[in-house]
Amino acid sequence: MNTDTLPSQEYRLIQALERRPEGSQRALSLDLGVSLGMTNILLKRLAKKGLVKAQKLDWNRTRYLLTYKGAAEKTRKSYSYALYAWSQARKITRAVQETVIGEYRNGARRAAVVAWPETAMIIRGALAEKDMPGLSVEYYEEFRLVPAHADLVFAATGEPAPAPLAGRRIVPLLEKMDLE
Repeated sequence: MNTDTLPSQEYRLIQALERRPEGSQRALSLDLGVSLGMTNILLKRLAKKGLVKAQKLDWNRTRYLLTYKGAAEKTRKSYSYALYAWSQARKITRAVQETVIGEYRNGARRAAVVAWPETAMIIRGALAEKDMPGLSVEYYEEFRLVPAHADLVFAATGEPAPAPLAGRRIVPLLEKMDLE
């Protein structure tokens, strides 16, 4: 089931058209993961709004071109998405900082972080912004790689946390986040 809203489906279609203007409706529907009928409806909506123009190439092929208005709308939505993504990244940064600073104030000086590489990069950046002398953090992609001596583990991955070893605490970094 596709939970995209119509405006986001329209935007994704505009992006697909820019990549493959001569793609068939069937190919576009496969790219978007929507039905052929929905692709047809979306193309008609975009044409009615003046964002797309259909150009017949021959009896069974059509090229869909972005109009100036369509290109401007794509740019506007891309900019809006970039601002949204930046806002979300700042929320994640603050949440990571608050959680780690809380543990630091309680005496933690050594920690392990279990996170995927992209998430670890954000966490590293978040922690680099704060002054926490003596804090040592090691990063791992999977819980099974964390050494047995690690007594504080921050979890920031989709991998389910194992049952903690004796004396080990596992603290979720992103679990309580409100990203909307």
